[in-house]
Amino acid sequence: MEPNRWQRRLGLWLDNNPITAPVYVVDLRNEFVARFPWQQLPSLTKEEYALGLDGYRDSYCYWLEWKTKLLGSVSGGGAAKWGMWWSRRNKQWRFNSKYRDEDDALFQITTGLYRVAWATGNIALDRLDKIGSKALGADSNVLRMKPAYLYYPDLFLPISNPDHLEIFLRQFALEPVDGVTARNRQLLAFMRSRSEFNGFDTVQLMRFLYDALFPVVPPIGDSAAFNRRTAQFAALYASTPYRDTWRADQEALARE
Repeated sequence: MEPNRWQRRLGLWLDNNPITAPVYVVDLRNEFVARFPWQQLPSLTKEEYALGLDGYRDSYCYWLEWKTKLLGSVSGGGAAKWGMWWSRRNKQWRFNSKYRDEDDALFQITTGLYRVAWATGNIALDRLDKIGSKALGADSNVLRMKPAYLYYPDLFLPISNPDHLEIFLRQFALEPVDGVTARNRQLLAFMRSRSEFNGFDTVQLMRFLYDALFPVVPPIGDSAAFNRRTAQFAALYASTPYRDTWRADQEALARE
C-alpha cells in the first residue's frame, strides 16, 4: 500500500531523530515539577509567579515560557498571557482587566492553575476545557495547556496553540473538535492509535509535527507576522478544496 504523505515524512524524519527525548529534556521537566509542584501553586507569591522583577528568571512564568522551551514553545504574545506581570517601565504591577488588582490576579490565577491540575488527575478529561475556561478564562489556552502538559506529560502533547493543533489534525484528515484541551487530546489519541508512532514520547511526537508537518517556512521575523501566517494556514486547511485533498490522500486510513 502506498504510504500517505505524513508516513513518508515520518520515514524521512526518523532517519535523523530518535523516538524519545534526550535525558536532559526529561531532567528539565523533572526540575520544573520539583520547583513548582502543582499542590503548592496557591502559595506562590507575586515575585515567585510573575515576570518583570529582579530575579524573575527563577519565576514560574519564566520557567513556563523560557526555561522549558524544549518542552513546548509558548513565546510570543507578551506577558499578558500569564495574567499579571511587573512593568519595569511603569514601576507597578500590571494585570488583565478581569482582575481587580494584583492580589486578586495572583489568587485567581494560582488557584485556577491548581484546580486544572487537580481536575486532570481526578476528573474525566473531557471536562477540562469547561473547568479551565471557568477557572482561568476562555482565552487562557497557553496558561492552561503548558502547565497541564508539564504536570501530566503522558496525557497531552506539548502544544498550546489551538490553530497549530487544527493544522496538524487536518493533515491527518481529522475534523478538529472544539476546545484546546480536547483538540490536544484528539491529536494525541490519533497518533497513539497508529503503529508508526509506537514507542514515541510526547516530546518527540511534538517535534515530528513541527519539524515535518508544520507548513510555515522559517524564518519569520516577528511574532505578529508568525501569528498572521499561522492564521492564514489554519484558514487554508479549513477550506473545502484542501479538506477534500487531504481526505483523498488519507483514504487508506479508513480501509485499515
